[in-house]
Formats: sequence, C-alpha cells, structure tokens
Amino acid sequence: LSAEARERDLERALLDHLRQFLIELGVGFAFVGSQYPLEIGGQDYRLDLLFYHLRLRAFIVVEVKIGAFK
Repeated sequence: LSAEARERDLERALLDHLRQFLIELGVGFAFVGSQYPLEIGGQDYRLDLLFYHLRLRAFIVVEVKIGAFK
C-alpha cells in the first residue's frame, strides 16, 4: 500500500474509535470534522482531523502522516 493509502486507513481507524480518542486527548476537545476543507491563498487543502478546544478557544489540527512530514 502507498503511504497515502496507509494514512487514510489510519485516519479511518481513528474515526472508528473517535470516542476513545477524544478521551485520550483530554477534557475540552470537540470533534469538528475529518477531511475538513480549507482554502489558503486561493489553494485548496483538506485537514485530516479538526478539533476545537473549548477552554483554549483554539482549533487543533491533526495531520495524519505515516512517513516524513512534507
């Protein structure tokens, strides 16, 4: 399998176990979405996992990578 396919599999596994994953993250995290669309400078991107932390009032982006981050 390619790195991209393995990353998708990992992301799906995290989503399948989202409740437990949120417990591991700790209090205050809310799941916003997966493959969340984002446009920066006219270029389209997709965020693998997007969370919001209620106390910090900040978005938390989780980019799933199997290999080196580029």
